[in-house]
Amino acid sequence: MTKLVDQEDTSPSSSLPAYVFEGPDQVVIRTRTNDQPKYVDTRLSVWTWYDGGLAMKVDWVALKFSSDLMEICKSFMAYALEKYSPRTAQMFANLFHKLSKTDLASGLPWGKPLLITTIESLRESRRDLVGFRIFYRWAVGRGIEGFDLNTYLIIKEIKSSRVAPYDRIYLSQSCLEISEEAQLLKRIEQEATPSSWENTQINVLLHLGF
Repeated sequence: MTKLVDQEDTSPSSSLPAYVFEGPDQVVIRTRTNDQPKYVDTRLSVWTWYDGGLAMKVDWVALKFSSDLMEICKSFMAYALEKYSPRTAQMFANLFHKLSKTDLASGLPWGKPLLITTIESLRESRRDLVGFRIFYRWAVGRGIEGFDLNTYLIIKEIKSSRVAPYDRIYLSQSCLEISEEAQLLKRIEQEATPSSWENTQINVLLHLGF
């Protein structure tokens, strides 16, 4: 989905290899109904998706990110749209709009003092803080230059100032690991045998829950 390319620019914000988003032209999203688009066109400057008839979006033109950070964020948003619910994906889009107004927007690498100061400013909103942790962890897991595990562990220890009602429940509903989702889908797709009423009940409940 992405690749790193060498770049000759020796400015501080570009001392790392350039990151290029190479995602699909259309990202498949999770929809609750069949009457809304199931794809997001990543070739557009504004990515738009829907949930319950409500339009959601991320406007890349409005984000004042450096070119490398912009590509990383696009790659993450493509991942988030595929993995999470539409509303959780919007949470990440909102986070990026906030980050674009901070000094982090100038590009990687991020100095730890600046990074921690910026994260501290997100403590008022647990969604923003958790969203940034997920984004940073995703980048660390993919070995993207400028993100490291030690810094993530520091970020992980920063607590939010307050927890809004149902925030924990909402986020936990959207955090299935890929392997867990694959197992769930495999179980759902199993054909129930007429002689096994218990398995039929379980399959019906799984369909309703999923």
